[in-house]
Amino acid sequence: MSRWAIAHPKRTLAIWGAIAGILALVGMGVADRLHDSNIIIPDTKAGQAEDLAEQRFGDSSGLLILLKGPRGALDRQGPELARNFDRWKYLTVTSPWTPGLGKALRPKPSQALLLVRIQKPFEESSDKAVPLIRDRLGEQIHPPVVAHMTGFADIAHAVHSETVSSIEKAELIAAPLLIIILLLVFRSPVAAGVPLALGLTTVGAAGGVLDLINRVGVLDVVAFNLASMMGLALGVDYSLLLVSRFREELATGQDVRFAAQTATTRAGHTVRFAGLALGVAMLAALFVSPGTIMFSSVVGVLVAAILSVITATTALPAVLMLLGERINAYRFGKGSGESAGVAGAALATLRRPAAKPDAQPAPAPKAAAQPASEPMQDEFEEEPPPPAPPPRAPTPPEALRAARGDARPTPRADAKPAAPQKSLYDSLEQEMASLLGRPNSKP
Repeated sequence: MSRWAIAHPKRTLAIWGAIAGILALVGMGVADRLHDSNIIIPDTKAGQAEDLAEQRFGDSSGLLILLKGPRGALDRQGPELARNFDRWKYLTVTSPWTPGLGKALRPKPSQALLLVRIQKPFEESSDKAVPLIRDRLGEQIHPPVVAHMTGFADIAHAVHSETVSSIEKAELIAAPLLIIILLLVFRSPVAAGVPLALGLTTVGAAGGVLDLINRVGVLDVVAFNLASMMGLALGVDYSLLLVSRFREELATGQDVRFAAQTATTRAGHTVRFAGLALGVAMLAALFVSPGTIMFSSVVGVLVAAILSVITATTALPAVLMLLGERINAYRFGKGSGESAGVAGAALATLRRPAAKPDAQPAPAPKAAAQPASEPMQDEFEEEPPPPAPPPRAPTPPEALRAARGDARPTPRADAKPAAPQKSLYDSLEQEMASLLGRPNSKP
């Protein structure tokens, strides 16, 4: 795919732009079409209780409303709120003012608990009924009385609302920060803009893919949150690797086509392997994820990883071929190459990981420039081991014994004669004799 993209860059960009554009149009407003999922995990205690409630009361959702305040104010506002909720067709309210339940639902004079059951499916309860109930609480409950509401439907609505809001804020914050970091690394607005543009393209396409999946299944809005976050991160990360390698090859004097091929072969191999590892991990998690929220999270990460790899190995090589030397246009800063700024500091750290920060290394002798046709020497290649020392000249007695084929060393004149070595049989016999109390026959 990368070779075809390098050979036909304009056609590749046209095809990828059409596909990404269609997916982005399909995914417009996808956050509003994704579902509010129940946070209850099946086969747990909470899940079993929810199943029992559904068997007894039908497809409904429960809410708890706690009112706190002075007794007089609570007695005025609480009964009016309970009567108001009773008028709603799909609400069933049990309150301290229900006959026979005063003590059970009002443990203190300053506290009152209302049990509200919404006779609607979970998603409709979370998406429509919960906001209406909260609005009514704000209208009817005034200080000094304070109202607190909770329930699975209320939590799901809060998760959905905060997720959509956080996506909008994250995109507004992440894009400027990324462009500043990329400018510090590349010191060229063109080189910095390529990874960011492809990362944003990945996010837009991910929204369309999630919308298509949501039409045949049920996905929570968390899927779009993680797809946006991981799509931007992986899209920029994978593009960063290829753009850096492409610029390094151009700096050695290679032509544009050779630099693009080398970048997609070397750095592209890393991108494909990283994407494959992440994809396999997400596929394994897909089959063991409990609940819709966890399942949707895995789907969002998986979609972002697949689209990031496809973008980095197809659209990016075509962009590099069309830009060519213009990838380094509008450079700024002193030493605006790969050895300057943040990138230079990172490379220096990798080359001398054990060096002290304040130590000034001695200047290395300048080596002759390598021809452009020769490959770059690996900077991390280990030095060859030092040559082995020459063998020591043998002494005259040793040389004489070596000539006779006897490799035993010459005994020293003052050495004592060695004691005779006992065999294993003799040692065992002596040990047995000591154990039986007999004198040993052998010395």
